[in-house]
Amino acid sequence: MGAEGCEEKSSEVNPENVPMGFVPLVQPEILAYLNPFSSMNMVSYNKTETELPLLPKRTGHPYQSRQQPLQKKPRTSFTKTQVQILENRFKDQKYLASMERSVLAAQLKMTDAQVKTWFQNRRTKWRRQEAEARDNEVRTVFRFVNSYRNQLADLNQTS
Repeated sequence: MGAEGCEEKSSEVNPENVPMGFVPLVQPEILAYLNPFSSMNMVSYNKTETELPLLPKRTGHPYQSRQQPLQKKPRTSFTKTQVQILENRFKDQKYLASMERSVLAAQLKMTDAQVKTWFQNRRTKWRRQEAEARDNEVRTVFRFVNSYRNQLADLNQTS
């Protein structure tokens, strides 16, 4: 079926003779080129829904469709000496400048990235510990206040 056949058929259709609500039948080859979301492209198609071409489903975040690396990088373990030096440095200084980080990495025979990651992870742990300590202090104060309030209530009842 060529373009000439389409022209002949389209020239035969008179809009005045088309019944209200009529939706023209479109060839399956043409259907693929129509925008399915456009109200202008309403078509009648004699196939069931399962036979219609489906749009690819979008699920999740776009980066989820990335292929996973073949092997996960093994966890890096540090010596006790390295960890002790890193911990001591962290007590004094929570953030290192890039030059300080490079010097420390060379001293510990670690990469710059390893030291950077260690400090990032340690700061996260430190923040969590600080938050837990604050929560414990608040709980202690509430316990004290409740205990004091209960003692006052007991005194008021006995008097």
